[in-house]
Parts: sequence; C-alpha cells; structure tokens
Amino acid sequence: MLLTYEAWRFMQLGRDRHGGSTISVRPEEFPHKWAVMFLIAVGVWNFLGAGVFGFLINLPIVSYYEIGTQFTANHAHGALMGVYGMLAIGFLMFVARYFIPPDRRSERAMALSFWSLNIGLAWMLFANLAPIGALQLFDRVQNGYWHARQAAFYAQPALRVIE
Repeated sequence: MLLTYEAWRFMQLGRDRHGGSTISVRPEEFPHKWAVMFLIAVGVWNFLGAGVFGFLINLPIVSYYEIGTQFTANHAHGALMGVYGMLAIGFLMFVARYFIPPDRRSERAMALSFWSLNIGLAWMLFANLAPIGALQLFDRVQNGYWHARQAAFYAQPALRVIE
C-alpha cells in the first residue's frame, strides 16, 4: 500500500502548484498517467485479493471450512486478475502511449478501460463471489461440505438472484 501511495505521489510531480491549488495535468506533460493508474490498481488489488482474501482462506481452521467454496474463487480472481492482469494492462498502457497519439479519444478509452476493469472486478468480488461464499460457508457448517458443493445448492432462488 505504501508503494501505491508513492505511485500516486509520483503522478503529482508534474502538477503546477500555486497557492495550494492544483492545476490538472495535460497528457503531454505526463503521458503515462493510465499506466501508473493501473500500477496503483495493482497495489490495491494485491492488498485485497492476495492479502486480505488470501489470508482469510489460508488460515488452517478457516481453510478447512472455506476451501473449494466461492471464497477460493474470490481470492483467485482478486489476486490473479487484480494483480497480474492489471500489471499486464498497465504495461500495455505504457507501451501504447508510444504508438497511439495522445489525443482526447485515446485518453477517454484508457480511462474507460481502467474504470471498467476495476469496477467490474470489484463488483464480481463483492457483489457475487463473497456473498455466495458466505452462504456456502453457512451451509457447509450446517450440512457438510458435500451439500454446499451440489448443483442443488446453486439452484436456490437466493443464489440465482446473486448470480
């Protein structure tokens, strides 16, 4: 998280400061804004996906109850797409700035891809996988692991709504 903060401070270096007010950066002043934004996202998803969600499913007693549930997929998607996926896209944004002219359309496309990917990943983790994982964990404790993994479990109306 400290590296994420440092990346954010690095982006602020190109801004003019007059009396405490900040004037926004033009793309030609700092052409790699979206590459750095994806690197900032890597730091956030590394903390959440690999750190928090990974810690939650890898504790021995917790792992006994949660492994194989949607909490495992929650950790996997947050860590893999959130860290390595965003890192790869950040590298693509860095390289793309050298062969795509920095005009208004390219800036808008890069911003749209950044926000869409990050909001979509957060939506998948927090609105889909985590609630289903919690329901599976509750069912697993009550009825056993086999019951929480059956197709009948996923056919419940509450899970259909979440999906």
